[in-house]
Amino acid sequence: MAGECHANKATDDQMAQKYALHVERFHQPGIRPPRMCGALNLTQAEASSYSWMMAPDLHRVGGAETAPRQEENKLSRNKATAAVVAKHLQSDAPRGDQEQQLAAEFKRLKQDYDLLQTEESCLKGGKKARAAKLSRSSESGKLK
Repeated sequence: MAGECHANKATDDQMAQKYALHVERFHQPGIRPPRMCGALNLTQAEASSYSWMMAPDLHRVGGAETAPRQEENKLSRNKATAAVVAKHLQSDAPRGDQEQQLAAEFKRLKQDYDLLQTEESCLKGGKKARAAKLSRSSESGKLK
């Protein structure tokens, strides 16, 4: 059997090269191809049995290959979202300061307005009192 394996070295090397290209293209790079032997003869039942035994492993390998890709995609989406949020935060911070300044100015203007209303009511109240005094004095002057 060893002689047959050595005789098929060219075929083995060709299969190894195809396997390596497949792995590089579709799977994780850097995995060595398995040693292929032309003398390995399996019955259909044995091959089926081996494939069923390998199926869970292949499923785990597939999951192990896709999980990092999914996490990388999630990370890139989160980075993009973080950039947008940071941009909005930078534009909202000055607006918040400006809103506080406007609120303070409005409060000051409201106090000034209230003070002016108080002064106006005092002045109008004083004029009415003076007008009443004047009308009384003129009336009283007419009576005399």
